[in-house]
Amino acid sequence: MKSAFLYGTLDEELYMEQPQGFKVPGNEHKVLRLKKAIYGLKQAACAWWHELDRSLKALGFSRLYADAGIFVAKHADGTMVIILVYVDDIILTGPNTTLVVSKKKLFMDKWECRDLGECREFLRMRIEYRGGKTYLDRVPYLEKILKRFGMADTKAAQTPLPTSYKPDPFDGTATVALRSQYQSVIGSLLYLMLGTCPDLAFAVTQMAKFTHNPSEEHLLKTRHILCYLAGMCKYALVYDGRSDAGLYAYCDSSYGDDRSDVDRRRRSTQGYYFSLANASVKWHSKMQTLISTSSTMAEYIALSDCARDCAWYKILFGELGKPMPYVPIYGDSHGVIFNAQNPITQKGIKHVEICYHYIREQIEKGEVKVFAIPTTENVANMFTKNLGLTLFLKHRKQLGIEFYPL
Repeated sequence: MKSAFLYGTLDEELYMEQPQGFKVPGNEHKVLRLKKAIYGLKQAACAWWHELDRSLKALGFSRLYADAGIFVAKHADGTMVIILVYVDDIILTGPNTTLVVSKKKLFMDKWECRDLGECREFLRMRIEYRGGKTYLDRVPYLEKILKRFGMADTKAAQTPLPTSYKPDPFDGTATVALRSQYQSVIGSLLYLMLGTCPDLAFAVTQMAKFTHNPSEEHLLKTRHILCYLAGMCKYALVYDGRSDAGLYAYCDSSYGDDRSDVDRRRRSTQGYYFSLANASVKWHSKMQTLISTSSTMAEYIALSDCARDCAWYKILFGELGKPMPYVPIYGDSHGVIFNAQNPITQKGIKHVEICYHYIREQIEKGEVKVFAIPTTENVANMFTKNLGLTLFLKHRKQLGIEFYPL
């Protein structure tokens, strides 16, 4: 979309000063009333979205409740055209190319757009289609940040952080220059991790906790992550459309190992990820807000949080015409799985807050099913700790990250 925010109609009564170079002679003291949004207004994004929503409804599209950025047009033969909107970047897709093109023309007759043709890039993600597979990466952006931080010719590291490394908070005070440099590196790494690099999730979220007061050691470890990325310039997330591999989740936690709190309160780290077509579609690694009193409690909280995302995916796929009977969750704690499947009072979890018993309700409804697997097979393990090289490489491949020189 070109100048998307300027299309939004304002409901509020807003005024602005006459801009420089456009003041009306003799009326310089007067102000302008805004009827349309302009860039810089807090309401601009919302006004644009409402305008887009109205226009797409007129074209036969309906908005999904699970995601306000997805619009679907369903036809009598069951064929769908899906529009994905991210601010002013838009993708149209569907199984019927002729129908997609016709809807695209109607949309472009309504709005002034720039047609980029077949989707080969989106939000700096490079997209390649080959042999029924879709390859997703951000290699151009990755090479850009490596060059920016002087790491383009560095020797590649094999893992994002050294095995078993656990960062501690800095007792001193960081200089302004160090803090600025550290925040710049972390910001770039977060952008990479959130888009196409689930293998960075644990390392980046761990180091991001120190952006307000980093030490030289913290900066050194973020550069270690960049060294790892130097060896990932020919890897991509690979989705195999021919595999018929459905949606499933892996969940794990690491009890009381987070030492980033300045008060030295040992919180637990939880992680989970969702896979579709043999590659990651969502990943999660964070410090738990509660202080778990046992490994059972930490695992139980992680499992409950994972179940919430399972519920959302069921709603999303149902609205897209692909309902699922349940979402399988794999975990390595037999005790937690027993507690989740059997609503009885156990010493290890009787003090857990009611909201975390959500997992029991979802199991009773049949919305999710929980399965036990060995710890070495639990891919979510890499979202809770720094693994050794052998296990890290094994899990990285299971995330759908494969060598692919584009």
